[in-house]
Amino acid sequence: MLLKPKDKKKPKRKGKRKNGPKTRVRNRLDMKWSKIVKLGGFCEYCKIEGVRLEAHHIIGRRNLNTRWDKENGICLCTNHHKFSPIFSAHETPTVFTEWLTSEWGKERLEFLKNESLKNRSYSIADYLEIEKGLNDMLGINK
Repeated sequence: MLLKPKDKKKPKRKGKRKNGPKTRVRNRLDMKWSKIVKLGGFCEYCKIEGVRLEAHHIIGRRNLNTRWDKENGICLCTNHHKFSPIFSAHETPTVFTEWLTSEWGKERLEFLKNESLKNRSYSIADYLEIEKGLNDMLGINK
């Protein structure tokens, strides 16, 4: 006689939903912010056009205060964003920060830092307001 395996019940998910309404809006914001940062069409380090471009957050994307602020982004080619062992925002962050400080100035970076330190929580209505601003920058009437 064959025994049936016991029905395994999936454990209930605890914590935040992965695909909830806030997540979906935030994903849209990320895509729109990235398009805005890449509008220049070239890597801001090597000035090369026609290569794969990526949007890099100066203040990490975990910080919602600056996550979708166009001033918190810089357009880099894939090499200078992630991979170059000589100059890359992720591989050589100290070199990148020194270069960025010389390009942007301490005041601009200090402003971003101060914005990132503000204590604020975001509702879906806040996200939709941010999306409206990003749509305006992209020329989308929605």
